[in-house]
Amino acid sequence: MPKAKPKKKAAVAAAKTTDVDTIHIGSFLEEHAGDGSQNVSTNDLEVPRIKLFHGSAEDAPEDLRKADIYNSITKQSWKKEEGVRVIPCAYVKQYSHWRNIENDGGFLGTYDATSDILTKTQKVDAKDVLVADGELTDEYIRTDGNFFVLYEESENIWKPAQLSMYSTNFKKAKLWNTMIKSQILNGKNGPFNPPSYAYIYKLTGTTKKKDAMSWGLWEITLEQQVNVADVLQQAKMFSQSVIQGEVVVKPEAAEQTKTTATDDSDMI
Repeated sequence: MPKAKPKKKAAVAAAKTTDVDTIHIGSFLEEHAGDGSQNVSTNDLEVPRIKLFHGSAEDAPEDLRKADIYNSITKQSWKKEEGVRVIPCAYVKQYSHWRNIENDGGFLGTYDATSDILTKTQKVDAKDVLVADGELTDEYIRTDGNFFVLYEESENIWKPAQLSMYSTNFKKAKLWNTMIKSQILNGKNGPFNPPSYAYIYKLTGTTKKKDAMSWGLWEITLEQQVNVADVLQQAKMFSQSVIQGEVVVKPEAAEQTKTTATDDSDMI
């Protein structure tokens, strides 16, 4: 007779398992969205970067050619001729502060686009070198054009990333912004400039050479208008996150070496 109790427990356990199995997984996950990440802030996140390979980089995957494109976190890469499709969602201009690598330099801080920091610099070989007490220092200011984009990870799958254009490539940032502002659609109240995320662009890589130096350059091509409502909504949400300061804007680390001190490359 005492052996009858374990059978009841087994029956109850089986019933509970059956109940759990009948739960719609999608509904369950939606009901508990965000569980486990309640204490994660924007400072605990790292937005992947879409980057050009300039010949050396600690975060680059193996077997890349100069001007190939890669994701700094996932290591997904694209051949420079094929490129990657992106949707620009937001743009943030910054001035980043650096010390020359020859003096154990590196990143020192940032200034926003309204700063007058460039008035405290002097052009030296196209680099904005800081001046103190009338003397040139070993520090310089780099102008960064930071684009926040959705990139096409695979067909119809879009993921957020940051893409920075600086040094020679800052001219490409200006070109891209001009392309974005030049798009005009006709609405019920007349012509209007649609949001930046209304269009898909193809980014490819190319190389430029000067003397013994060579470096990667972005090439930007307008492809088509976004025609999937869910993708537009995703782009809008990412755009708002950046504008509202929920996404931390960080400058891209310079791939500095002691033998590549030229502002014609992106290695400063």
